[in-house]
Amino acid sequence: MRCSPKEIKAAVQQVAEPLGIDVDARLRTAIETSIENYARPLRAADEAALAPQALV
Repeated sequence: MRCSPKEIKAAVQQVAEPLGIDVDARLRTAIETSIENYARPLRAADEAALAPQALV
């Protein structure tokens, strides 16, 4: 059985909210971290490509 992201979020909220956990904030942080982890090597590659090249 497959669940949609909305169904998963609803189930997590059902458990987390009574414990005082802000699911939306946690998801937002997880998404931002995931994007940053994906973008970091790409940004480094762009910076390396734009850096002045040493003449040999």
